[in-house]
Amino acid sequence: IESIMLVLNELTENFKESKKEWQEIREMFKETDKKFQETDRQFKETDKKFQETDRQFKETDKKFQETDRQFKETDKKINKVHGEFTSQWGKLVEAIVRPSCLRLFRARGIDVSRTHENTTIERDGIKKAEYDAILANGSEVVIVEVKTKLRKKDVEYFTKKLSEVKNYMPEYTNKKVYGAMAAYMELWLQ
Repeated sequence: IESIMLVLNELTENFKESKKEWQEIREMFKETDKKFQETDRQFKETDKKFQETDRQFKETDKKFQETDRQFKETDKKINKVHGEFTSQWGKLVEAIVRPSCLRLFRARGIDVSRTHENTTIERDGIKKAEYDAILANGSEVVIVEVKTKLRKKDVEYFTKKLSEVKNYMPEYTNKKVYGAMAAYMELWLQ
């Protein structure tokens, strides 16, 4: 009996220890569960932040696209206004230059008897050449190119156009062809 009691006491002691260990394990599980719940909460919070960041990126992208669209629209408007201004400015310069050309060439012995303004040459419905002014008499022709701003490439292009005058206008085949370029210059540039 004594030995049974001893075994029972030992079993009781082991049971108490096991119970204590199980309680510790249970506490560890509770602590681990709390940590998992906290980690899960943090993951959910991080996910919300990622979703908000993604939403903000999409919103920013939309704003950039709208800004880009507005820039393109503004560029079109500026180009249109620039084209209209350049066209009107060119007409003004041509109106100022023409009378001076008549006086200038007559003073140099080219007695201009006919003038043609803004002459366009077409072949088969395709524009081949355009001349701002053509001043002519019985034996001479002056082709005038008017520019609001004179650049080297304009001179090179005009020289090429001059070489084609007799091809496009056979009525000038037996005439002496001169070229003249005129450009507007601010007085302070002179």
